This record gives sequence, C-alpha cells and structure tokens, in this order.
Amino acid sequence: MTNDMPIYKFDKTYVSTKVDKPYREFDLTSLEGRHEYFKYKMGDKIEKIKEFLESHTFIAYMLAPKLAGKSTYLGMLKEIFGMRAFYHVSVGDLVRKVQKEYLENKQEYDKYLSKYYRGYIPLEEAMDALLYPDVTKVKPTELILTLIKREIDSLPKKTLFIDGFPRTADQISYSLYFRELINYREDPDLFVLIRAPISVLDARIKYRRICPKCSKSYNLKLLPTQKFGYDKQTGEIYMMCDNPECKNERLIKKQADDKGIEPLLPRIRTDFKLMDTANALHGVPKINIYNSVPVDIADELIDDYEKTPMFEYTYNKKADKVEMHKKPWSIKDNGIEYYSLMAPAATLQFLRQFVKVFNLD
Repeated sequence: MTNDMPIYKFDKTYVSTKVDKPYREFDLTSLEGRHEYFKYKMGDKIEKIKEFLESHTFIAYMLAPKLAGKSTYLGMLKEIFGMRAFYHVSVGDLVRKVQKEYLENKQEYDKYLSKYYRGYIPLEEAMDALLYPDVTKVKPTELILTLIKREIDSLPKKTLFIDGFPRTADQISYSLYFRELINYREDPDLFVLIRAPISVLDARIKYRRICPKCSKSYNLKLLPTQKFGYDKQTGEIYMMCDNPECKNERLIKKQADDKGIEPLLPRIRTDFKLMDTANALHGVPKINIYNSVPVDIADELIDDYEKTPMFEYTYNKKADKVEMHKKPWSIKDNGIEYYSLMAPAATLQFLRQFVKVFNLD
C-alpha cells in the first residue's frame, strides 16, 4: 500500500462498552450469545428502542469507507429488532438493479422518470451515463435521487437506512433536503458515520464472505458463523449463514476481493473526506461508530472478549469435521497499534448513541 493513506481519527468519547454490573463474558460469534450480550449491556433500553421503532420512523444516512461494516451492523440490528424493523436501501444495489432490468421495463421506468426527474442534463443522457458507466465520471445525482424515490415509493412507510448516498460533496447538500424530496416530511434524519483503519479494511476485503439469500456479510478470519463445511472436491473450507431463514446457505466470495484495498483507495479517500464534511454539519444528529481501539487504552474502554480474534481452520479427516482455532489479532495503522472490535461491540456504540439522539433514557 502507498504512504498516502487516509488517517483513522479515533475519538474515545463514543466507544466505551463498559457497564456498571458484574463482569460477564458472552460468545459474540453465536446468535444466542449476541442476544444475551445486548440484553445485558443495554438493559431495558432494548425494549424502549423496540417500542420506538414500532411507532416512529426516521431516515439514517450511512457514511463509511467500503467494508467498514455497514451491512454487518445493519444485520446485527435486524437480529435484535426483527427483519422488518426497517428497510435498508443500498444505492449501489439499486443502480445495479436498474442497469440489469431497465431495457426490459423501459416503458415503466420512463413513465416514472419523466414525471419526477428534474436535472441539468436531458433524461436520456442521464440514463446513458447510468447504463453505460464511465469509471471516470460520477453518475448524475438528480437521476440517482429520482431512482431512490422510485424505490422508496414501492415500500410501505418505514424507517430507512440509506447506504451509498451521499457519495459526493454536492450530494451532502442534497441529503439535507432528502426527506422532503421523498415525502417523508415529518421524519427526523441523522448521519451514521462508521470509522475504520485502512489495515482493518484490507483484511475485511480479503476474507469477506456474503450470504446470497439475506446479503449478510461475514468474514472467514474475523467474523465467522458457527456453521462450516468441507468441500472434498476442492479441498475448501466454507461457511454457512447462521440466519435460520437462510437454511444453511453457503457463503460466497465477492469477485476481486483477493486484491484487498488497493483498487479501492481513491474511493476510500473520498469516503473519509465526506465523513469529515458530514460531521461538521450543524442541525443534523450524528452517530459515530469506531471499529478499532488503540491497544494502549483498550482496557479502559472494552472487555477482552469484545476484541476481534483471528480465526483459522483445519479439516479433521478422521472425525470428518472442520475445527476452528482462535488467536488474538491486532493491526498497525499509521504507526499506531489497534485492536479491532467484534461487530456486536461496534453495534453497541450505535445503540447507546441512538438512545441519546431520540431521548429514550
């Protein structure tokens, strides 16, 4: 990696996971262990958040460098509050969906877009830029807004987590009026800023695995499931999704993940700058999530079992099963050594700040 790396700006204000209760350890790699962990660490606040979500809606803009954990943390929230507690609108997935199905549903799309699209370039040119992208050019913001509105119009009114918008400096300004544009006029909005060191992102990319059914993200080395298999034809150890609704779906690797962070550095630099811009805005609440803590102050902020372990695997041929081995994992970033946090510990930061933002104490 080059020396021109975005700097991880750590602020311990939001990070502590300590509670004023007797010390307990939880298995954060199991569904049951995570439920017990959140209940113990949050107490009755979990029920207060559940009640709030049943009677209120809001819009959250998720800003983070790629692979900082957006999908993982949203998966944790769905574990706690139910799969239908909110909608996750991924702009990247939406664009890919439009690119795939536009020509087959051109009349339907054109009818909607001609009614709602307002932009500085003709609609046909905007669609061409979307359908036949040039990697050197940004997709037209006004068209992206209209497509997001179309997607949201197809959903019942519910809490929205918007992933992938804003993506440019001008879209930060659009986001301030986004709720009016999509007719969620009374909904409060907030930014969710997820921060991670570059070294952690590199490892997350190389070992990432995705469920094809629920899209939940895991990591072979850093965030495994409890379900493994051994492919005797390829000699590969693989994971299966632990979401009961997915029925042991085999997790897959995304294309080009083996290359790590290098191809994504220009985008990640932009993401870091956007987060700084959003954090400086007044009038919009922010929730800050830090997925790594400096080793020298870790003991005052987190419990040992909340540190991300490194997992390795062997296939026991005699017993015909996969065996997991765990060891501590730390990384260095810009000369500082960090412990990466398990996803539930980072999600806990979100829950505690959420309670304060919406006065649920």
